[in-house]
Amino acid sequence: MEFIWLEDFLALVDSGNFSRAAELRHVTQPAFSRRIRALEDWVGVDLFERDSHPVTLTEAGHRFRPVAEELLRRLLQGREEARQADHNAAAKLKFAVTHALLLKFFSAWLHAWEAKAELGAIHLFADNLQTCENAYASPRGRVSALSSSSSRTKPTRTRPIPLCPSRR
Repeated sequence: MEFIWLEDFLALVDSGNFSRAAELRHVTQPAFSRRIRALEDWVGVDLFERDSHPVTLTEAGHRFRPVAEELLRRLLQGREEARQADHNAAAKLKFAVTHALLLKFFSAWLHAWEAKAELGAIHLFADNLQTCENAYASPRGRVSALSSSSSRTKPTRTRPIPLCPSRR
């Protein structure tokens, strides 16, 4: 079962014509017909009366139509909700700091900024330096900013913490 088969089914229901529906779906008529046949094979019954012009639904097709409409509606709604959840998560400031910086610097720094500006949702990730750097470099965007420094006399790794929700 493929998502596009449902869209094809509804396009044919709306147009009543294989050629017109294929054109609306931007495929050739033979390819469109094969996809409709594949859907009917999957369902196990003919969904259209092909002898009539315009093409009409069989009784099984009439019963299947609301199911197809609801499935498409719910799939598109689910995709939109997932995208919205991702957008909401992206709006968080996600900081990665080493344990030492968390205890010595970050808490006071964050409280000072909260007094100056509304920062919104914040996620704090504290771990060792390597893990923090890996999280910052991750293409999945686990953190928005990294603050780290070496305990050596001369700092070898430092990155300021930008105050914006976007990555780098």
